[in-house]
Amino acid sequence: PRSPGRGPPRHWSSAVDCDFGPEGQPPELEEGGTYDVVLASDCLYFHSQVGSLLTTIARRLRPGGVALLSYIPRHHPAVITELLDRAADFGLELVSATEPAAHPLDEARGSETNNGRDSPVLIVELRSQSIW
Repeated sequence: PRSPGRGPPRHWSSAVDCDFGPEGQPPELEEGGTYDVVLASDCLYFHSQVGSLLTTIARRLRPGGVALLSYIPRHHPAVITELLDRAADFGLELVSATEPAAHPLDEARGSETNNGRDSPVLIVELRSQSIW
């Protein structure tokens, strides 16, 4: 049980604040701007994040634009299945999705990564059908 007045625990992936490196904060994106390509890496952890990720991708892609996502199935591998199943609801066509495979650097890094285990990486390609 949590102490009175304390909210639910927060996972770091849901935090809206972040620290920037020595190059500083990146430039602000144009309000409502759309792009030919959207890249997302290691940004999906929970079922509750699927809808907002798909919404963001769909709103930021130009018609015919492509989104490439890399996903590492850690604790909740069914999350990526939900994303793939719901993509069409957001006007996104599933172009391809690879089977999870060990990252090529894992072999070279050995026990330095993921407690010595391979880190499977799945690559997903989505194309905008522009419903937004």
